[in-house]
Amino acid sequence: MKMRTIDGYEVRECPFCGKIDTIDFADIKSEEMCSNCYEEDKCPHYGEYECKCGCFVVCSHIRGGCGASSGWGSDKETAVEIWNRRA
Repeated sequence: MKMRTIDGYEVRECPFCGKIDTIDFADIKSEEMCSNCYEEDKCPHYGEYECKCGCFVVCSHIRGGCGASSGWGSDKETAVEIWNRRA
């Protein structure tokens, strides 16, 4: 099993394509999946670069990966635990 350290977390390779250099973190705001991220009166983190609503691990399509992603975590540690948990 291949592992990669990202921001201090040990992350496993993609279970679908087996790539490791394409693994990265993404957050709700960068993926534009949070309907409140652009509404100042609804999002407590409006205007910040990184949304604090949650993040996930992704096999980045932009980096040549397959686009697979983990479930949402409240922070990077939780997202990595979700990603690394799969069989």
